[in-house]
Amino acid sequence: MKSLTIFPVRGSALAVAAVVLFCAVFSALGRAQQEKAFDETLLSQQEASWHASQSGQNPETDDQQLVVLQDQLAALRSKYTDEHPDVVKLKARIADLKNKIATAPPVEEKK
Repeated sequence: MKSLTIFPVRGSALAVAAVVLFCAVFSALGRAQQEKAFDETLLSQQEASWHASQSGQNPETDDQQLVVLQDQLAALRSKYTDEHPDVVKLKARIADLKNKIATAPPVEEKK
């Protein structure tokens, strides 16, 4: 009885599995590098805001920060789908900020 094989050469299934594994690892590494770069960007923005508040300068208002985050989201969406981890994180951050703005007490205007 003759056995049916998908790959004509013995051991080629192992080679295909190795290539598939390599591609998965390479893809995961790429995602990790993108996530690291995004996190570093966010960290540098937060650090700059903190330094500005410590030096007596006015940090961005929540509304200004929302505009900046929405611009960043638009830029990310031009490159990635809504399922991309960076897009998901930024959308969550925007939602948190919108919630903060909605629940903040009204600011009294100076006369």
